[in-house]
Amino acid sequence: SEKLHSRLIVEWATKLFGEQDAVRIAAAAHDWDRAFPDVRIPFENSPEKYWDYKIAHAINTANIFYDKFKELVDPQLMKDITYLIKRHEIGGRKDSDRKLLFIPDSYSNSYNREEAAEKIQMADSISGFVAFLDKGPSIKARGDKYGLKKIGFYYGRAMPETRTIIDSLQISNPLLKRLFQEYKQKQSEVAHDIDYQSIEEKFNKLDRK
Repeated sequence: SEKLHSRLIVEWATKLFGEQDAVRIAAAAHDWDRAFPDVRIPFENSPEKYWDYKIAHAINTANIFYDKFKELVDPQLMKDITYLIKRHEIGGRKDSDRKLLFIPDSYSNSYNREEAAEKIQMADSISGFVAFLDKGPSIKARGDKYGLKKIGFYYGRAMPETRTIIDSLQISNPLLKRLFQEYKQKQSEVAHDIDYQSIEEKFNKLDRK
């Protein structure tokens, strides 16, 4: 599932945003901290700590990437890559009306880095939905409650464009198909409103580089 997820997120990030080196590299490396048990962020499953974990995991992964490649990658390109890795769970920064800010990338000054971060988050949601829920064994192994929670994460955090793409996917897993229908029917009961301001505050508190 992890290998499929890594491949699909790069494919989707490229499809959604284009052939930008920083985007493709960040997508490929976005979950690297899971490959380093000695420094990975401990998993937190409780609702009140889940976003803390997700943000800390993303920042930790960016720091790992920086430490391993800082001597090999152009500093400005590295700045973009690590920023995109840090934002892969929460997307690009937005104004009070939830519209993406415009911040040029550091390396080429040719694209909006916040849009790139948003597309990577979109790709992560789509890829995770396919790799872990449709093609992976997690729902069968962990049960309906877990399945609904993960659908709520991938679909619940998704912007309308991402939801449209997920809705169009050909789901092969009958368990996921049933749970996805149930999620949509009972969405108000199983999905929680995302407090984006709180998430940004958590990110700014943890991101010290």
